[in-house]
Amino acid sequence: HSMSESPSAQWPAGSGVEYLYAAGLWIGASVNGLPSVSTGYPETEFYPPLDERETIYRSFEGDYGGNRYPRKADDDGDGLVDEDWLNGRDDDGDGLIDEDFAGIGKQMFSCWFTDDQPNASSIWPEHSPMHLHVRQESYQWGEEQYNNFVATHYEITNIGNDFLTSVYIGIYADVDAGPVNYGSYHRDDHVGLWEGAHCAIWGNGQKPINMSIAYVYDNDGDDGLTPGYFGIMPLGYAFRGFGTNYPPSSSLATFRTFQSLLSFEDGGEPTNDFERYQVLSSRVKDPDSDVANDYRILISVGPIGYLPPGATIVFDLAYVCGEGLDGMIENASRAKLVYDGTWHDADNDPSTGINGRETPVAGPLK
Repeated sequence: HSMSESPSAQWPAGSGVEYLYAAGLWIGASVNGLPSVSTGYPETEFYPPLDERETIYRSFEGDYGGNRYPRKADDDGDGLVDEDWLNGRDDDGDGLIDEDFAGIGKQMFSCWFTDDQPNASSIWPEHSPMHLHVRQESYQWGEEQYNNFVATHYEITNIGNDFLTSVYIGIYADVDAGPVNYGSYHRDDHVGLWEGAHCAIWGNGQKPINMSIAYVYDNDGDDGLTPGYFGIMPLGYAFRGFGTNYPPSSSLATFRTFQSLLSFEDGGEPTNDFERYQVLSSRVKDPDSDVANDYRILISVGPIGYLPPGATIVFDLAYVCGEGLDGMIENASRAKLVYDGTWHDADNDPSTGINGRETPVAGPLK
């Protein structure tokens, strides 16, 4: 596999110590009364079309065509803002490609995929697609106080004809903490969930930030080689469609843990859509592990009551590392500050917006 040697939640960079084997997006819903779940891992049901343009595009804040507010965000002067996102295609039909998108962070990756490509159905014959189009972007920052997390942004659109109801969005992760040259490093981990408020440094003061972080750490620290905690944290999710724009919620619905080599009934991972939707929508938060083992974890947000054809759900999360639990929590709070962003008076009218300001801009405080 061309990516098999690539680092996966390696922390610190270059250390050879990693905290994640693989993770994937899960989207579950009720379709005409039947539960359905499309998964990115361990069963790869999301694929891009077989087209040479379908690759992962790389950019950065300030790249050509990537201006965003408070700079002149309408890069091509057509009156629209960020209407031609970074995907190698002419999305707005003006003959130009990727000429007006939002470049975020020091390094940004962009791609898209659906759950109804023909190769998914041929590899997983039991998979029943919900006809979902997923736009995925990830952002990294280089500043020292912001370089211990990666943010991921999903826009999930119903491109089919079915009304999807009771929608849950989740991340399923096989978390493994340790040096990759240790053969059995993945077998002695603990997993848990931290929820609460943390006072993050905000300008010259502090600001309480509410967070839910599912995390993994090594049982014995591998003789000091693996001091980190690695967490997955929802930043916010919201329904967007037909003129409605709801403010994002960051509340976590579900946290589940699974041990390898066990049946689903005995605490192992789910293996069909009924079991997958059952755990996604269970609204259960499992206790922290009490025995070191090889774990998988699942977090989910929702439910979003319905997703009609043409509507979109936006979901943002952060993957974060830090030294010890406290270090991870501190770095996670910085990720949440970046997500919450800064607000600007976008229309130069102090009587509109909230205290005159309309537009949140994700990123370090300017």
